[in-house]
Amino acid sequence: MTRLVEGFVQIKTIAFLFKMIYFVCAIESTFKGKIMRFVNIRELSKSPSKYMKSANEESDLIVTRNGLPYVVISRIDGSELEDYILAKHFGLEEEFQRAVKEYESGETINADNLLAQVEQNS
Repeated sequence: MTRLVEGFVQIKTIAFLFKMIYFVCAIESTFKGKIMRFVNIRELSKSPSKYMKSANEESDLIVTRNGLPYVVISRIDGSELEDYILAKHFGLEEEFQRAVKEYESGETINADNLLAQVEQNS
């Protein structure tokens, strides 16, 4: 019985902390002129276009699952895409540098030579 009570208290504490985080995020976002919105995954699945439009026109949308943050839906346009990819995929820059070294050392061929080889083998 004690474990059950302890588990219930922990769940209540987590729920309280999540509500406080939501409150703080809403206050901080309000000062920036936007209110960060939360939606549970079930509600999102009922009308996804409504929430996509909201995230695009208003502010970020935090999707929750089982009462906990699960994913963020955020607006992005073409000019921000490259920065987003570089910021979120840490190995991309190293992979690019490795590819440049391979090319410079002659381990790769350029597209024109590749096409010529493909045509020759066809």
